[in-house]
Amino acid sequence: MRLTAHICEYKMDQVILDIGLDANVFHKQTWEKMGRPTLQWSLIQLRMENQHNIIPMGRLHGVTIDIEGASALDNFELI
Repeated sequence: MRLTAHICEYKMDQVILDIGLDANVFHKQTWEKMGRPTLQWSLIQLRMENQHNIIPMGRLHGVTIDIEGASALDNFELI
């Protein structure tokens, strides 16, 4: 499913929603386009499908998300 989303003041088109994930992730380039908002320390490690571990650069905490008119707060791991 591809949607349009607003995360903070940043609009994203063609967002892929995967509700089966244990964590929400941002790519570093997206974070930079958002103006590099402050990150918090992240204590988790992510394991990719190929079993490769990734340690996030940090976490965006308490981000307001608006997807097709529905709003929520969530956290995102920066990879």
